[in-house]
Amino acid sequence: NEPSNWTSDSVAPLTPPEVTAELAGAVLQLRFDAQSGRSYRLQGRDTQTVAPWVDLGLIPVPPAGGPVTLEVTPVGNSRLLQVVGE
Repeated sequence: NEPSNWTSDSVAPLTPPEVTAELAGAVLQLRFDAQSGRSYRLQGRDTQTVAPWVDLGLIPVPPAGGPVTLEVTPVGNSRLLQVVGE
């Protein structure tokens, strides 16, 4: 049990996703590239407050990662959205 024989099963650090948004009719499409083995959540808050972000749901991501498109129906005129990785 020598320290020189120890190995590390480290996980690559999570890179925050770069999200693009496009309004298609009444639906907001959010797109980003997901890292494999990670999960992502959509969070939101009103722009008129400094309240904490509220979880709006888990975003389905393919196990191998890759491009993800999420469709959101906007509620109201002033809502901030963010995608966070875990």
